[in-house]
Amino acid sequence: NAEYGGEQDVVWVKQNIRLPRLDAFKIQIEGVVGNGYRGDISVDDISFRDCHVQTLCSADQFACANGKQCIDKKLVCDFGFDCDDHSDEAKCGGCDFSHNTCGYQNTGGVDWVRDNLYAQKGDYYLNTHWPYGSDYTKKATVTSPKIGHSSSSCSFTYDVQLAGPNMTVEVVVDSKGTGHKSLDKISKNTGTTTWETRSVNMGSVVGSARDFQVSFVGTLNSKDPTYHNLNLDNIVFSPDCAAVASIHKAPADMSTPLGAKAMFVCGAKGDPTPTVTWFNEKGAELGSANFSSDGGRIWQDDKNSLMFNSTKMEDAGTYTCNSSNSFGSKKASAQLVILSKCDFEMGMCGWENLATSADDFDWERAQAETLSYGTGPIVDHTLGSSDGYYVYTEASYPRLPQDKAILTLPHIYKTGPRCELRFWYHMMGSGIGSLKATATDHSGTVVASWLKDGEQSAQWLQGGMYMPHADDVTIEFVAVRGDNYEGDIALDDMEFVNCDMNLQPICNPGTEFMCDSGQCVPKKAQCDATPDCFDHSDEIPSNCIGNCDFEGNNCNWRDQIKNTQFNWTRHHGRSPSWFTGPNSDHTTGTGSGTYIYIETSVPQQPGDKAVIRSPRIQSTGSRCFLSFWYHMSGSHIGSLELYEINSYGIREKLWEKGGSDMGPDWLNAGVYVGSTYTTKFEFVGTKGPGYEGDIAIDDVNFGQCSYLLDDCDPVSEFKCYNGQCVDASKLCDLKEDCYDGSDERFCDANCNFEEGTCGWHNIAGVDVFDWTRYRGETASIGTGPRVDHTTLTEEGYYMYIETSSPRKLGDTAVLVSHWLSLTGTGCVLSFFYHMEGRTIGALLIETEQSTGKTVLKNLTGVADGWQHGRVPLTESKEFRIRITGIAGSSYESDIAIDDVSIRGCKVMSSCGQSRFTCDDKTCVSADTECNFEKDCSDGSDEAICPAKCNFEDKTLCGWVNSQSSDIMWQTHQGPTSSLHTGPDADHTKGDASGTYAYVEASNAVIGNEAVLVSSAYVRSAASCKLNFYAYMYGEHIGSLLVNVLPEGGRKELLLNETGDHGQGWKAFSANIGARTNFQVSLVAVMGTSFKGDIAIDDVVFQDCALSGGAVITGPPQDTSGLVDSEVKLTCTVSGSPYPTITWTDPTNRTVAASGRVKQTGDHGSILDITEARISDSGMYTCTAHNDKSSASASAHVTITEKPQPCPSGRSSATGTTPCKNCPVGTYQPQSGQKSCISCPSGQTTDRDGSTAQSECHDTLQPCSVGTYSVSGIQPCQPCSAGTYQDGTGQKTCKQCKADTYQDASGSTQCKDCPAGQSTQGHAGSDSVDDCVGLCPAGYYSSTGSAPGCTMCKKGYYQDRAGQTSCIDCPGGNTTDGQGSTSLNDCKSYNKC
Repeated sequence: NAEYGGEQDVVWVKQNIRLPRLDAFKIQIEGVVGNGYRGDISVDDISFRDCHVQTLCSADQFACANGKQCIDKKLVCDFGFDCDDHSDEAKCGGCDFSHNTCGYQNTGGVDWVRDNLYAQKGDYYLNTHWPYGSDYTKKATVTSPKIGHSSSSCSFTYDVQLAGPNMTVEVVVDSKGTGHKSLDKISKNTGTTTWETRSVNMGSVVGSARDFQVSFVGTLNSKDPTYHNLNLDNIVFSPDCAAVASIHKAPADMSTPLGAKAMFVCGAKGDPTPTVTWFNEKGAELGSANFSSDGGRIWQDDKNSLMFNSTKMEDAGTYTCNSSNSFGSKKASAQLVILSKCDFEMGMCGWENLATSADDFDWERAQAETLSYGTGPIVDHTLGSSDGYYVYTEASYPRLPQDKAILTLPHIYKTGPRCELRFWYHMMGSGIGSLKATATDHSGTVVASWLKDGEQSAQWLQGGMYMPHADDVTIEFVAVRGDNYEGDIALDDMEFVNCDMNLQPICNPGTEFMCDSGQCVPKKAQCDATPDCFDHSDEIPSNCIGNCDFEGNNCNWRDQIKNTQFNWTRHHGRSPSWFTGPNSDHTTGTGSGTYIYIETSVPQQPGDKAVIRSPRIQSTGSRCFLSFWYHMSGSHIGSLELYEINSYGIREKLWEKGGSDMGPDWLNAGVYVGSTYTTKFEFVGTKGPGYEGDIAIDDVNFGQCSYLLDDCDPVSEFKCYNGQCVDASKLCDLKEDCYDGSDERFCDANCNFEEGTCGWHNIAGVDVFDWTRYRGETASIGTGPRVDHTTLTEEGYYMYIETSSPRKLGDTAVLVSHWLSLTGTGCVLSFFYHMEGRTIGALLIETEQSTGKTVLKNLTGVADGWQHGRVPLTESKEFRIRITGIAGSSYESDIAIDDVSIRGCKVMSSCGQSRFTCDDKTCVSADTECNFEKDCSDGSDEAICPAKCNFEDKTLCGWVNSQSSDIMWQTHQGPTSSLHTGPDADHTKGDASGTYAYVEASNAVIGNEAVLVSSAYVRSAASCKLNFYAYMYGEHIGSLLVNVLPEGGRKELLLNETGDHGQGWKAFSANIGARTNFQVSLVAVMGTSFKGDIAIDDVVFQDCALSGGAVITGPPQDTSGLVDSEVKLTCTVSGSPYPTITWTDPTNRTVAASGRVKQTGDHGSILDITEARISDSGMYTCTAHNDKSSASASAHVTITEKPQPCPSGRSSATGTTPCKNCPVGTYQPQSGQKSCISCPSGQTTDRDGSTAQSECHDTLQPCSVGTYSVSGIQPCQPCSAGTYQDGTGQKTCKQCKADTYQDASGSTQCKDCPAGQSTQGHAGSDSVDDCVGLCPAGYYSSTGSAPGCTMCKKGYYQDRAGQTSCIDCPGGNTTDGQGSTSLNDCKSYNKC
């Protein structure tokens, strides 16, 4: 050991350490951090000198030439390589004499020597000769070293040159047990300069040899005056010479998807034939000689390969094959990696950079932002954190355009029939090149591929490849660098799914949709506005009538002429008018993508309408919904309406927006459609008051509309109030998945903190400091998040505890929810937390009941990045959640939370919707919270917004430092740190033990602002004012401002006090007046230097409570009813004067006093819906208003169809709706049935929902005409519209040829377009509307079809219909006019 401590010198210091004699050692250099940051330690130029390495091998071992290995001496010269450098076989008979004689020695009267004069196949060879006059009777013999064992099939080759007459070369072997035997003999009477390669089958002569030597004997047959040369070279023993068991083909490391096949090869040789035995990494013997285990899942084939029929996670590890016979044994090992999901958090998971000339640079594993601005992700996809890992390609210098980086996963043996590779990619930047994924089999055939070119998005996007029955494939991701450095490309979360060999090879026609590629996705995923097939075929408009992205055409959406003044226009890029319309479409997000819009410039007049109508939707199922994206930006926006038109021509409004600027972004909307028959839909755009009113639509999608889909599953799905079905896991997940928002309706504790704290509040009196709502990076280095979890940007909000001074170890901050009640089982509290810092404290999650508190989770470890916490909830009523942050031992212990939600069940305030639950569990109206009046007897409705604050509890009493602040307000006791400024005591107590709030000017610069913001208040009286005391003493005092901040409005200055006000506390007052939904801010503006401390104390809102304001004392309750029934909601109110009551419907329209839906009762307190319809479902809001205040409460109305008998082919437990299709293999011919009838034994049906026994057929029958399947056998699927199949047992359908169409499914032929019409060369047409008229003779167009036909110009003609150009008259001739139809119209005219 050598140790050096403390500061040494400012220059490099040389140190020498004397090492003792050591065996198998390594050197460790350890650096220990000192007590401060000025403690960097460096080392350089490490070298070993005078260290002669001694062999580590024993007397019975052979030392390999590399000095690193020792092997048994019995393994030397056994024709198997046991040393990594092959030195154990270097002197074992084979030799090319390039460097030495390989142990061959002269044993005759004439010597052999190394020479290179006549080199042919190598630099050197062995030469012997008999000079003139020498004794020609002497033989030239060279003998090999002693070689161990050879097999009975051993052979070798050698090169020989007899460069003189009358010479003979004989090859002999001397072996233990067989003696001296001749193997080969060659004689020449005349010399030659030609080298001859000779082959010797030693095994056929001596069988299996042991301890043998080979000799080459040269003989001169007669005395001759000629010079004689005999040359020998390139002695090569074949691999078959090995008698001892060997492994000529070792197993290779393999990565394979979970459930796929895997195979390890073990090619063994030896004489006698070796036995191969496999072992797992624990050393346990799996078996040998065609063994089988785990029910035949793992087995050894007749070639000794280890096979895995369907891999499991526990199969991962090292596997060793042992080849053994009577002469010895050899082992070889390989690693099996089971691929499920690679998030790159712990490494590369078997993915590796391609190490060939095919690529130019490498993929790198990285965290946080990439090196270049304007490109690459800032967080990974897995964690959404700068601490998470991903892989990426860095496009900066020295990279050049078209440089490639290739990430590969070699040798996946076999995958199942449904295998998919899913991944997330990030391609943002002006210099993005391309990213291509391929799966290539052993023959070089690409079996699956995926490609993206150019910039895609600033977000992580999902991609995938479908690769069924992949056989010995290699996966590659090829990133090609674009034209500048803003071209970083990233990958994360690579996942193989559905690769199990045991999965059924064909899609279940009852529950699954088969993509064009053969991939299977849930049937309800078809036409749901989200591509689930990797080839997007589940969303192709031809498969989804009415769906349209407007990229190629309007998808049969047609402008209506009747009662309209102008049309919708297909367009790309920005619209022609400034300050309105989108800059790009929604589908591609680029200027080249297409959308439809209304242009509201002249000559359009205010109120003009443009109507576009969908194609006829023949029928829809109970789950059907319509979603679309709209853009309504501009100061003159009119309105956008959506109507449904039934088979009787009755129009019903489903949705409406308008009257105001909706912002610059595309917005998503949707409506529940449900079961319909022969229905159409219309979008109506209405021009507003000016030209800045363009309205656009894109990506219209009808989702889950198949009548074959069942109603909502009561276990796995949530049925929205409008009837829509969404996954149950999306209930209360902080995102509205129901178009009426009902999945987030009963989620009172859920909050992403983007718009506020959602009722979560700091609790006074039981903790030391408060949680703060914040965004961006916290003030302390080395702790706290940089981005929120919701948006993963610096603009998103979260809650956190700031643990800088004056916080100390163990200080607590408690955040609590309202008192809650749960409905349902499987409730889970979900939250995201961030606990990064060297001295992190703890995060405690509890529930509080009247009987005490229950700890759910106590988090104490460091957690880099946002982490997901999940805790089951068992409470059912009257409890609240407490989240306690505990400070660590230093400022590096900030803790943050975000996206708090209770999922999987309904969550309400204990008092229900539109009511506030007091801490004593009594109930008051929700609009009484933060109204300056204690409506709860315990005052808890004003707890988060106290009207008074003297700072004595050392908190800011609900006031918070704004994120816009340059410096912070803080509580303090006694004098401030600067002389001649600030108070010596507070105002409340008048001594140094009292607390006040102040801003320290020492570290500020002129103009810095400290902004303190109050809680949000719902209303105030006209007499409301803010009183407080301020201490503004010092020659550098700036200003103290009081502002009011109306919700959604601009701040208003109420008070401005500037300059030195002398020593002592001074009273100030700011008039607030009557307001609703507002906050107040106190702003300290710093002066020119440190003598500018500003302090406040005893802050009081005075005379702010508003008496007689409108209050809802009995809010409406959620109600349900059946179609054609009467449904009522009741809303009772109070106030002085008595409030006016208004109701609004789900489209935000005011309900009238008459009609089918009307306002009735005393003062309009009742909403009465008669002859209820499905479209009446949704949220209704009661608003009470008088001249003092307003209050609102809402309730949901759910209208459902009357139970109907299940139709034939469907059944339910009651025989009435909701019903489910009869499964495949069953049928039901009658309606109103509670079960289905099974097909006779050995028979099945093609689909679910069968209605007759005649649909049952024998299994394994070929697909009939008009149908197909992946295997060509039943069950089969009908060919979709635009395709047909006229053969049986087919695996695909045929596309309709050009100028034909087919608008029905299951067809055996296509229909011809009407006479004179064409599909413009397009195949696969699914509607007669694709057939358009041909341009007649004498006309042409760019497509050969109308519209746009143009008459041939003078001097041209066209004698055929449907042409794209006209023909020039030959020989300078011309025509009499335009539109000529024949060559005969071309004439010659003489010039005057």
